[in-house]
Amino acid sequence: MLDELKKGQNVAKLQNPITLAKMQTNELQNRTFIGNADLEYTIIEGLKVNTAFGVESMGLHRTFYRPKSVSHANEMAPIKSYNYGLNSRSSIFNWISETNVTYNVNFGDHNLNVLGNFSAQKETISFSMLEGQNFPNDNVTTINTAATSTGSSIGQEAAMASFLGRVMYSYGSKYMLSASLRYDGSFRFAANSRWGWFPSVSGGWNISQESFYPKKALVNNLKLRASYGITGNAEIPYYGGVPVLAANNYIFGNSTSKDIALGFSPENAPNKDLSWESTSTVNLGIDVGLWNNNLQVTIDAY
Repeated sequence: MLDELKKGQNVAKLQNPITLAKMQTNELQNRTFIGNADLEYTIIEGLKVNTAFGVESMGLHRTFYRPKSVSHANEMAPIKSYNYGLNSRSSIFNWISETNVTYNVNFGDHNLNVLGNFSAQKETISFSMLEGQNFPNDNVTTINTAATSTGSSIGQEAAMASFLGRVMYSYGSKYMLSASLRYDGSFRFAANSRWGWFPSVSGGWNISQESFYPKKALVNNLKLRASYGITGNAEIPYYGGVPVLAANNYIFGNSTSKDIALGFSPENAPNKDLSWESTSTVNLGIDVGLWNNNLQVTIDAY
């Protein structure tokens, strides 16, 4: 198109799709691996140990090159005559390990289930990118041949560990009680505020199982539920609770003679008391079954 304010100068910002497909290089290589393994062993009747381990690995490699004859995205014509190349790599590696010890026992109308759990997980992220401009020609496109090149890289890690204990008790399918306690630690926080306690308790009463409840009632299933618990949230930026250093230049010398040296300076204002965000939740509910459970209704209030 022509811009009348620029005396008819061509200011087209559209790129030719055929040119992009034939002359521009934009290759993506993606790899993904997911693996899991678990083992269960019965020590004695009712007492089991289960351990599981999982791995997830993902990687992405991008190679991009645009020759001199191809315009930049949203670039006004006439185009700038320089070629551009990019090479980037990113990877994410996660692993998680979890071990459960469970004990289940029945005595008469009583049932008791006890669970102990330990889990640990870690996430590692890395990213690097190299850019180059003004290559001698379009035949050799590796970044080291560019007249001007820049680069950057990022590496981040986060880990978490959890302990869990839970006890569940029921009597005659009428009364149900459950209590649990979590102790979670996230390495996103500073050392003195890394761990948090998160309890929960719940109960249920199956009224329709009581002897006084009519056997042929329209509502053949009636159950009341209530629970209370505290959950934790550790989704803060990486290293949000610890001091971080960043590379910066520093000038030595005076007005007549100056030298630039690479050094490090604080990048953030860490809060050593930054800890888990806790949320308390109360839930009251009722389950109703009518006409031999052909119609079921569940009502919850939070």
